[in-house]
Amino acid sequence: MRRHPSLIWLFALVWVVLPTDVASAGPIIDDFTTPLSVPGGEINNAGTSTEFNVPGLFGVGTTDRTTTVTTIVLGTGLSSTSINTVVQRFSHQDVPDAQFKTDIAYTDFGTLDLTNMVIDLPFFQYNDGTNDANLQVTVTLSTPSGLLMSSQTVLSGNTGPFTLTFPFSGFTGPGNITQVQGVTFSFLPQGTMSGPPLGTGFILDGAAGVQINAIPEPASLATWGMLALAGAWFGRRQLQRGHRAA
Repeated sequence: MRRHPSLIWLFALVWVVLPTDVASAGPIIDDFTTPLSVPGGEINNAGTSTEFNVPGLFGVGTTDRTTTVTTIVLGTGLSSTSINTVVQRFSHQDVPDAQFKTDIAYTDFGTLDLTNMVIDLPFFQYNDGTNDANLQVTVTLSTPSGLLMSSQTVLSGNTGPFTLTFPFSGFTGPGNITQVQGVTFSFLPQGTMSGPPLGTGFILDGAAGVQINAIPEPASLATWGMLALAGAWFGRRQLQRGHRAA
């Protein structure tokens, strides 16, 4: 059996150049393993819970962060906000005809450069009861030169699980994406929740991790393009050798 050195070099190119993982995981913002600091670990109706010096999940060079959860009353009704550290879930539940704005803010973790990054926000579920209220989710980045904001809407009836992805290119405002010093997630129902008591609202999935991730680079596409060219070159050489031999 004749061996083709060119073919061997082609396989070597595949082994060395082809990336095994073109997307790299970034720092975790929260995994919901720390309970709320309010009595009973639960915000009933309106209130604020602040945790200082939470162990740093933001990556190398950070030792702690401050987490502040705020629930604001926008109408009638009652609500409950809590963190279940066993299953790692952040839960905001409303009674019928309730409307609340919930913010989760992360600060004091140093400075992050979010260029070519995305923020992934995993939901365990969103339940608006009788399917009459969309949920507006806004991510606000705090920088020394101003704020950057990006919003998405979760449609009514989208129960989950699902993940909202906020790419760096979707943020607008006077802020500097290379100097992010705070991240705030805001949840605002576009209407009132209707349904069984404490049966509607949203649940975030900390096991999946509220996380910053790198945008996958097009390295794999470039690699396969190189391999296609190498394969065409190799085939052409073999065809030319066949003609000469004939």
